[in-house]
Amino acid sequence: MAKPGKRYPPEVKQKIIAATKAARDAAKPWTDAHKAAQEAGYKGTVASLQQMMMVKKPKTKKAKPGPKPGRKRGRPAKAAPASGVDQIVTGIMRQALAAAQVELDRLKAKYGA
Repeated sequence: MAKPGKRYPPEVKQKIIAATKAARDAAKPWTDAHKAAQEAGYKGTVASLQQMMMVKKPKTKKAKPGPKPGRKRGRPAKAAPASGVDQIVTGIMRQALAAAQVELDRLKAKYGA
């Protein structure tokens, strides 16, 4: 079981953080930042100061994976029955193709192609 960490009052913690940030922003090593933090009331080690100053990202839930794209198992889906409009359009298209075929045959006979 892990030991509970040291807790500092909020105002002391803010002083420690400010002193450490000032030292690190001035490009001083962690040992100098540790000394500045000790003057502000810090009682821990350099390593624990580094850990205290680490920026922690909030934990977020991972999204559940969705269905994988691709072919599904089992029988293929039945074709949807043609609606009334589809049947009308299909009939018109067949008549137009039949008329075009008759005209093509007539032109072949006329021009001998």
